[in-house]
Amino acid sequence: MFSFRKIDSFHLLGIKILLFIIPFLPLYISKSIYFPYISGKNFAFRIVIELASALWLVLIWFKKEYRLQNSNIMMSILVFTFLVGLSDIFGVNPYNSFWSNYERMEGYITILHLVLYFSILKSILKTRRDWSVFLNLWLIAGTLAGLHAIAIPTINAPRYVIEYGARISGTIGNPTFLASYLLLMVFIGLILINRAQINSLRILYAVTVLLNFAAIYLTASRGAILAALFGSFILCLYYIAVGYDKLNKIRFRKHVFAYVALIIIAVVIISFADTEFIHKNRTISRFASIFSDKAVETRFDAWKMAMHGIKERPLLGWGQENFISLYTIVPIPFTEEHAWVDRAHNILIDWLVSAGFLGLTSYLAIFGSAIAVLIKAIKNKTVQKDEAVIIVIAIIVYFIQNLFTFDSINTYLVLFALLSYIDNITVADSSTQSVNNQLGEKKTVMYAGSIFIALLAFLLTAYFVNYKPIRQSQITKQSSVIPSEHEAFTPMLDNFKRALSYNTFGDTYVRLQMSSVANGIYARKFFEHKEALIFIQSTAEELFRGISGNRNNLMYLSSVIAFYQKTAVYDHSFIEKTEVLIIACLRLNPEYTWLYIMLSDLYVLKKDYEGAFTAIERAMITAPQNDVLQIKLALAAILTKREDVVSMAVEKAENIRTAGNNMSADKRQVFSLDELYSFAQAYREVKNYESSLNYYKEMLNMTPLDAKLHYEIAEIYRLAGDIINAEKEAEKAVKLASGNVDNSLNK
Repeated sequence: MFSFRKIDSFHLLGIKILLFIIPFLPLYISKSIYFPYISGKNFAFRIVIELASALWLVLIWFKKEYRLQNSNIMMSILVFTFLVGLSDIFGVNPYNSFWSNYERMEGYITILHLVLYFSILKSILKTRRDWSVFLNLWLIAGTLAGLHAIAIPTINAPRYVIEYGARISGTIGNPTFLASYLLLMVFIGLILINRAQINSLRILYAVTVLLNFAAIYLTASRGAILAALFGSFILCLYYIAVGYDKLNKIRFRKHVFAYVALIIIAVVIISFADTEFIHKNRTISRFASIFSDKAVETRFDAWKMAMHGIKERPLLGWGQENFISLYTIVPIPFTEEHAWVDRAHNILIDWLVSAGFLGLTSYLAIFGSAIAVLIKAIKNKTVQKDEAVIIVIAIIVYFIQNLFTFDSINTYLVLFALLSYIDNITVADSSTQSVNNQLGEKKTVMYAGSIFIALLAFLLTAYFVNYKPIRQSQITKQSSVIPSEHEAFTPMLDNFKRALSYNTFGDTYVRLQMSSVANGIYARKFFEHKEALIFIQSTAEELFRGISGNRNNLMYLSSVIAFYQKTAVYDHSFIEKTEVLIIACLRLNPEYTWLYIMLSDLYVLKKDYEGAFTAIERAMITAPQNDVLQIKLALAAILTKREDVVSMAVEKAENIRTAGNNMSADKRQVFSLDELYSFAQAYREVKNYESSLNYYKEMLNMTPLDAKLHYEIAEIYRLAGDIINAEKEAEKAVKLASGNVDNSLNK
């Protein structure tokens, strides 16, 4: 029969089991929700740590020996948490800063969970044996992640190959994040090698280290590989410097030879960067092309943008998850596919933007306090010097690789585990046991009742913090495929509304998914279906509701503008709404070129051709060598009867394209059918029928059997008063439409 007097033992065991689950979370993939490699792990961590926290709070209430003791590391983490909280409160969007989004799953809510995670580890894992088990579990999980990544390159091959090519990502879902995670696993392996007393165990740990090194290489993640090489170099120098008298000359020569070989390899890679061998090797080729890689260029652009943001808010920054707001203060030149970035991919810059100099200083203080604790532990001989050096190098390597990326939940979990291990290193090494504090019968009943209340509190918290956004994501993912039958739009709309009824941080993402479905309706021209039109109308309403929470998010506002503009073609009541939103965005950032292009298109729609020309002229300032803008300028010039500008813009567009594609200047090759059609329609609008016909003839050279073109040419001849040619073209159109085509049409 169960004894209530043993409840505290089972209670402690339950908390430990929850902690021992955490190392395996990086292996978890939740396919039923959006961003399954990110969201699933984060939600799982939050649920586990919330349950552990509920049990832990009861434990420390009744068991004094498990209450936290003050330490430099803990104080630095708490100061960091406080300052980041201030940054988030006074940032540009406190809601986003607290909750983050499905794609990142960070924000202040994650920091709070990580602080609880650190605190519970520090409180519960008090013995060397506990930490040995915990570190071994991390290494087992990390080895499984590395093996999985090597053996099964991807779960979703088509998406993976398009995005990452031959680079592996495993259960982490991103090669760079996988490399960062495995890099920490390497150092956990080294810690365990140093702690192991049996040679066979050391060999086993060494095998896992080599396997994880191999996996890191296959990720082709430059930052992690460079950091790993640097860490290996420093560790080797340490062993040579402090142990030369213990090393024989052969071992010493091996160390020197290894690093001379590395230098030679680096020189060879740089010297033969353009050879076929280098290009065929994914990892080496990425290093060889590091200065010409577009991704590296994008990163530098993000760093430059971040500098503007840091100058704007130097003390406390913009708040977490508000990097996207920096687009309101920097020029945004026109590109056909603008890539929005929400991170600087540099830990120093990211924290400067998110929390300013105060936040960054407190972040660095965490590492400084950890190193200080290790130095003190070496002096007090409470930790082996070799182990302390390994941990310090791990911190340095982690920091170096984060100069080229940012953290995910996978690295956060390992980092805070290491910080807690360092903080407990004196206690753990001395194998301090907890005090045996038996509870009386009355107090045991109170103890059991407190656990019950804590579990109820956990369920309530988990419902709002985890269940609601999980369910919202599941419903949205199930509802984001455009149906082939129009009857399905009604239940799809009901599902989206049901997802939005959960009212979570994922609302913006739900609205963008509705917009994606509605854009699919436009693409498939389902306008004859009442249900599809109702879906479009509801989407427009929801996108408008989302503006209030995204007033500084030009990425979201641009999506709304693009959707409104598309809707305005069919519903002219949206012309004014679109114009108001564009002007509001121009007040946010008057140097956002795309807005002028959209404004020009909108003015064409409302037949304000002078306004359209003025807007496109403004857009041309930032990108005069852009062929698309030259064509838009030519169209606006046609509508405002500026033939000199038309000739200049058309010629310039031809030159840009022929130079870029190494072809002769022939309109049939230079301009697409849609572009020629736009020219023809613009000339028709201003009643310049001769020029319009010239462009129609260019189109006929490309598609001579298009009945629609012949119908339209007939109409233009009619408008020009040439009834004879109009009748001829109409006859050709009828024959083509009926399928009765003779060879004369090709003449």
